[in-house]
Amino acid sequence: MLGVVVSDSFGIAMLYIGALLLGIGFSGSTLLPPVVIREVFGGRDYATIHIEQWPIQ
Repeated sequence: MLGVVVSDSFGIAMLYIGALLLGIGFSGSTLLPPVVIREVFGGRDYATIHIEQWPIQ
């Protein structure tokens, strides 16, 4: 019985850890490209560059 309780709590913890990693990965893939574009190319042509790279994502 103790093994089932430990296994269940481990499974729940892994579920939450997986959800956290998925959220971090998804937010990074959607938020980082515009930030990197602005850092590399500057703010002057940011809108034009962002529009051009958007369909590639």
